[in-house]
Amino acid sequence: MGVSKGTYANRPSSHAAGDIYLTTDSFWDYLVSDGSQWLHLFAGFQCIPPNDGEFSWENQGAASVSTVNGGIFMRVPAKAGIDPVYRLKPAPAAPYVLTAGILPMLAGAVDPFTEIQLKESATAKFLSIRFQSHYYTPLWAAEIAVGSHSGYLLHLPLDAMPSHSLIWLRLEDDGTDVKASFSGDGQNFIQVYSAARASIFTSAPDRLGWGVDANNASYDAGATLIHWSLPSAPSKGKNYGFWGRSIVGIGQAKGDSIGVFG
Repeated sequence: MGVSKGTYANRPSSHAAGDIYLTTDSFWDYLVSDGSQWLHLFAGFQCIPPNDGEFSWENQGAASVSTVNGGIFMRVPAKAGIDPVYRLKPAPAAPYVLTAGILPMLAGAVDPFTEIQLKESATAKFLSIRFQSHYYTPLWAAEIAVGSHSGYLLHLPLDAMPSHSLIWLRLEDDGTDVKASFSGDGQNFIQVYSAARASIFTSAPDRLGWGVDANNASYDAGATLIHWSLPSAPSKGKNYGFWGRSIVGIGQAKGDSIGVFG
């Protein structure tokens, strides 16, 4: 077993099982070799770094991405009003579970957010689960709304947050229902939303991806996607999460916006 260090871009291409590489310019705790590839460890969890080349822009505007540090960092310039930017890719046939890990950088007095989403291109209907900063208030919140983001069902102060720093999010399409869950420990999930797929989508979501919205005129918003996992069946889903203190939310839209935050 060997231990070396350097920039993420200069990680060794030749390595043996058990070798460890410490990055000097990345958020990864370390990389460990299984003999054929580098496994990426963050906060004790193995992540699967996303491939930005698989995604395409929706509503890009002046937004940009960078992959220098081992994930995909998206920056969205400050702009008043809800106007999210997305990186989307084709959705597989159901059943599947989408899990993603994101490090958000959100600021502003309104509701900047980052989220993952299932979308039906022909109708623009979508289901999303998001991580959101609400008027600088560090809390969990649940919401259901039609046409606007208002109407809290529940909220918990910061001291009610789980002790682990990561928040784990999940979107699932089993062919009949669509579901959303989150977890504080990456092992035990709480389902916060479930609905018949036909009650949301005309046919089925054919795109999925992730996005960021600054939603304020003073500060840019950013987020780094560090994990993207899309197993072929729900039973094989991996869990990854968001780093930060804010709101975890679920949004669903059919022209209007319908959301549940949990």
